[in-house]
Amino acid sequence: MFDRLTDDARWVVRRGQDHARATGATAIESEHLLLAVSEREDTRAQRVLVDAGLTTTRLRRLMDQERERSLRFAGIEPSPIPVSPSEAKLPLATSAKNVLRRAVARAAQGPSKGIDSAGLLRGILDQEAGTVPRLLALAEIDRSELLTALGADAAR
Repeated sequence: MFDRLTDDARWVVRRGQDHARATGATAIESEHLLLAVSEREDTRAQRVLVDAGLTTTRLRRLMDQERERSLRFAGIEPSPIPVSPSEAKLPLATSAKNVLRRAVARAAQGPSKGIDSAGLLRGILDQEAGTVPRLLALAEIDRSELLTALGADAAR
Protein backbone atom coordinates (compact mmCIF):
# COMPACT_ATOMS: atom_id res chain seq x y z
CA MET A 1 0.00 0.00 0.00
CA PHE A 2 2.73 2.49 0.95
CA ASP A 3 4.67 1.72 -2.23
CA ARG A 4 1.95 3.53 -4.22
CA LEU A 5 2.37 6.78 -2.27
CA THR A 6 4.16 9.61 -4.03
CA ASP A 7 6.71 11.68 -2.12
CA ASP A 8 3.93 14.23 -1.65
CA ALA A 9 1.64 11.68 0.01
CA ARG A 10 4.47 10.26 2.13
CA TRP A 11 5.09 13.78 3.43
CA VAL A 12 1.41 14.02 4.39
CA VAL A 13 1.55 10.74 6.33
CA ARG A 14 4.75 11.76 8.14
CA ARG A 15 3.30 15.17 8.98
CA GLY A 16 0.06 13.53 10.07
CA GLN A 17 2.13 11.56 12.57
CA ASP A 18 3.58 14.84 13.88
CA HIS A 19 0.06 16.20 14.36
CA ALA A 20 -1.03 13.03 16.13
CA ARG A 21 1.91 13.28 18.52
CA ALA A 22 1.22 16.97 19.17
CA THR A 23 -2.34 16.17 20.24
CA GLY A 24 -1.33 13.27 22.46
CA ALA A 25 -2.92 10.69 20.17
CA THR A 26 -1.69 7.11 20.23
CA ALA A 27 -2.34 6.60 16.52
CA ILE A 28 -2.60 8.62 13.31
CA GLU A 29 -6.25 9.40 12.55
CA SER A 30 -7.79 10.76 9.35
CA GLU A 31 -8.12 14.22 10.91
CA HIS A 32 -4.34 14.30 11.42
CA LEU A 33 -3.92 13.52 7.72
CA LEU A 34 -6.40 16.30 6.89
CA LEU A 35 -4.34 18.78 8.91
CA ALA A 36 -1.22 17.66 7.07
CA VAL A 37 -2.90 18.05 3.67
CA SER A 38 -3.88 21.59 4.66
CA GLU A 39 -0.20 22.38 5.26
CA ARG A 40 1.17 20.84 2.06
CA GLU A 41 1.86 24.00 0.11
CA ASP A 42 1.48 24.33 -3.64
CA THR A 43 -0.72 21.27 -4.06
CA ARG A 44 -4.19 20.89 -5.55
CA ALA A 45 -5.43 19.38 -2.32
CA GLN A 46 -4.30 22.29 -0.18
CA ARG A 47 -5.72 24.78 -2.70
CA VAL A 48 -9.16 23.12 -2.52
CA LEU A 49 -9.13 23.24 1.28
CA VAL A 50 -7.95 26.85 1.46
CA ASP A 51 -10.48 27.94 -1.18
CA ALA A 52 -13.18 26.45 1.08
CA GLY A 53 -11.80 28.33 4.09
CA LEU A 54 -10.23 25.26 5.67
CA THR A 55 -6.83 26.57 6.62
CA THR A 56 -4.65 24.70 9.09
CA THR A 57 -5.54 27.22 11.81
CA ARG A 58 -9.26 26.85 11.21
CA LEU A 59 -9.03 23.06 11.11
CA ARG A 60 -7.24 23.05 14.47
CA ARG A 61 -9.98 25.23 15.97
CA LEU A 62 -12.65 22.95 14.50
CA MET A 63 -10.89 19.91 15.96
CA ASP A 64 -10.88 21.54 19.40
CA GLN A 65 -14.58 22.42 19.08
CA GLU A 66 -15.48 18.93 17.89
CA ARG A 67 -13.56 17.31 20.75
CA GLU A 68 -15.26 19.52 23.35
CA ARG A 69 -18.66 18.95 21.81
CA SER A 70 -18.22 15.16 21.70
CA LEU A 71 -16.98 15.02 25.28
CA ARG A 72 -19.88 17.13 26.53
CA PHE A 73 -22.32 14.94 24.61
CA ALA A 74 -20.85 11.97 26.49
CA GLY A 75 -21.24 13.83 29.80
CA ILE A 76 -17.52 14.49 30.21
CA GLU A 77 -16.18 17.93 31.03
CA PRO A 78 -13.42 18.81 28.52
CA SER A 79 -9.96 19.34 29.93
CA PRO A 80 -6.56 19.96 28.37
CA ILE A 81 -5.09 16.97 26.60
CA PRO A 82 -2.04 15.63 28.42
CA VAL A 83 0.75 15.44 25.88
CA SER A 84 3.79 13.33 26.50
CA PRO A 85 6.23 13.81 23.63
CA SER A 86 7.26 10.59 22.01
CA GLU A 87 9.50 9.82 19.10
CA ALA A 88 8.01 6.36 18.69
CA LYS A 89 6.47 5.63 15.32
CA LEU A 90 2.69 5.82 15.67
CA PRO A 91 0.46 3.26 13.98
CA LEU A 92 -2.31 4.18 11.61
CA ALA A 93 -5.72 4.15 13.26
CA THR A 94 -8.64 2.52 11.47
CA SER A 95 -9.80 5.85 10.03
CA ALA A 96 -6.38 6.51 8.45
CA LYS A 97 -6.11 2.93 7.16
CA ASN A 98 -9.50 3.36 5.53
CA VAL A 99 -8.31 6.59 3.90
CA LEU A 100 -5.39 4.70 2.38
CA ARG A 101 -7.59 1.80 1.27
CA ARG A 102 -9.98 4.17 -0.49
CA ALA A 103 -7.09 6.05 -2.11
CA VAL A 104 -5.54 2.79 -3.34
CA ALA A 105 -8.85 1.56 -4.73
CA ARG A 106 -9.47 4.85 -6.55
CA ALA A 107 -5.91 4.98 -7.92
CA ALA A 108 -6.27 1.44 -9.26
CA GLN A 109 -9.15 2.65 -11.44
CA GLY A 110 -7.25 5.57 -12.96
CA PRO A 111 -4.42 5.95 -15.45
CA SER A 112 -1.89 6.70 -12.70
CA LYS A 113 -1.46 4.12 -9.98
CA GLY A 114 0.33 6.61 -7.72
CA ILE A 115 -1.36 8.32 -4.79
CA ASP A 116 -0.64 11.99 -4.11
CA SER A 117 -2.04 14.37 -1.49
CA ALA A 118 -5.15 14.90 -3.65
CA GLY A 119 -5.75 11.14 -3.63
CA LEU A 120 -5.40 11.12 0.14
CA LEU A 121 -7.79 14.06 0.44
CA ARG A 122 -10.37 12.19 -1.65
CA GLY A 123 -9.99 9.23 0.69
CA ILE A 124 -10.42 11.53 3.69
CA LEU A 125 -13.49 13.24 2.23
CA ASP A 126 -15.11 9.94 1.24
CA GLN A 127 -15.71 9.19 4.93
CA GLU A 128 -19.37 9.26 5.84
CA ALA A 129 -18.92 8.96 9.61
CA GLY A 130 -16.28 9.98 12.12
CA THR A 131 -14.38 13.07 13.13
CA VAL A 132 -13.75 14.53 9.68
CA PRO A 133 -17.43 14.59 8.65
CA ARG A 134 -18.25 16.18 12.03
CA LEU A 135 -15.54 18.82 11.45
CA LEU A 136 -17.01 19.63 8.05
CA ALA A 137 -20.50 19.85 9.55
CA LEU A 138 -19.24 22.27 12.21
CA ALA A 139 -17.68 24.36 9.45
CA GLU A 140 -20.92 24.11 7.45
CA ILE A 141 -19.03 22.74 4.46
CA ASP A 142 -20.52 20.14 2.15
CA ARG A 143 -17.95 17.43 1.55
CA SER A 144 -19.45 16.62 -1.86
CA GLU A 145 -18.67 20.21 -2.90
CA LEU A 146 -15.06 19.72 -1.81
CA LEU A 147 -14.88 16.48 -3.81
CA THR A 148 -16.34 18.25 -6.83
CA ALA A 149 -13.83 21.09 -6.45
CA LEU A 150 -11.01 18.57 -6.17
CA GLY A 151 -12.14 16.91 -9.40
CA ALA A 152 -12.59 20.25 -11.17
CA ASP A 153 -9.18 21.38 -9.97
CA ALA A 154 -7.63 18.27 -11.53
CA ALA A 155 -9.06 19.29 -14.91
CA ARG A 156 -7.21 22.65 -14.88
